[in-house]
Amino acid sequence: MRKQIRLLIVDDSPGYSELLKDSSDIWNEYYEVLVTHVATASEAVHQIAAGGAHVVMVDAHLSCINTLEFVKEVSCSSLPIVVMSEGCSTELDVTVREWGAADYIAKTADPDEVENTLMRLAELSTDTLHVH
Repeated sequence: MRKQIRLLIVDDSPGYSELLKDSSDIWNEYYEVLVTHVATASEAVHQIAAGGAHVVMVDAHLSCINTLEFVKEVSCSSLPIVVMSEGCSTELDVTVREWGAADYIAKTADPDEVENTLMRLAELSTDTLHVH
């Protein structure tokens, strides 16, 4: 039995979202990953309110809102949030976790690392569905 994971990506640029959509085809042996991309925090809040996500990945440098404020506003134990950035930053990693993010990952990370992070965090989500 496979698990269905709804991944919401909040990023001004659709490029990383497309990369994860392509990568998720490989992960489908164990998980059915449904990737949704939105460009703004307000779109993300709407998707989250509608129950449209098990895991949220948000760009650290959104132009429309301070990402830390977004994380603080929407973080809860049943909805893991991953902050992503172009490069690795220990300082940013610590800061986003202090504000409520479940994890931090570089956009340049190996796709297997991204997969492992998503699968681990999807287990924390309270409504991950089983599909046949």
